[in-house]
Amino acid sequence: MKAGLQFDENGNYVGDYLEGKPLPDNHTVIPTHLAEGKFTYLPKLVNGEVVEGLSLEEIEAVQNMPMELSELDKLKKDYLDLIFQLTESGVL
Repeated sequence: MKAGLQFDENGNYVGDYLEGKPLPDNHTVIPTHLAEGKFTYLPKLVNGEVVEGLSLEEIEAVQNMPMELSELDKLKKDYLDLIFQLTESGVL
């Protein structure tokens, strides 16, 4: 069961900490409920507090990154385009 977020000695996010898992020396676990809502993309531990680890510029770059459609999404788009064309032409 997930017990919290694990950070290394530099405050970098290592991953989710699972109950009963050995914790390396100099690593810190912050309970999940204390970290919720404090970061969007990459948690970082600074002075015992969980904060967003990405800068505003990095966040904007992630948000503005073009998303590649999966094969299934491409097929769905092609299908909807075809239905639209057939409807517009009066066939459907």
